[in-house]
Amino acid sequence: MDVALRAAVDRLMYEQAVALHMLDLAGPGALERRLPGSGKGAAEIFGEAEEALRRIEALLAGGSPEGNASGPPPATPQDAAPGLRALLRRVFAAAASLGGRRPSDDVLREVWRTASIYTALRPELLAAFPEAADDAVVRRWQRAPEPPADPPGPAAVDEGESPA
Repeated sequence: MDVALRAAVDRLMYEQAVALHMLDLAGPGALERRLPGSGKGAAEIFGEAEEALRRIEALLAGGSPEGNASGPPPATPQDAAPGLRALLRRVFAAAASLGGRRPSDDVLREVWRTASIYTALRPELLAAFPEAADDAVVRRWQRAPEPPADPPGPAAVDEGESPA
């Protein structure tokens, strides 16, 4: 897999794991919360992440990301996590199916930008689940820098394994 593509997918995997960890820490009723000041629901945050995953999958499969509408927001953390994990596995499979081929520069830039969805949602996730802010995993994620605006240039192929 192209190294830039692998870096985008790896970051997506890491950040989704942290976001779902935060959801677990928040417990029952967490997805029903409203963000202070905006009125946006916590379930909507995960709906945005789901849309981003669908967009990446479509881009890597050579299709149009438009028309990949998601369903209603998940009702419980137990509903959200399996669907997001399944989508992430499909994104990884779509990326892996390219083998060593690098997507076009336009597709790679869009995948790179879209894969930072959880970075973009970080302030909202922290506002929605303030009890998670003191968790060691979440604190480490809070200190993580934002990814560079553009993906790295062509590089070696990564033969890494799929996430289980």
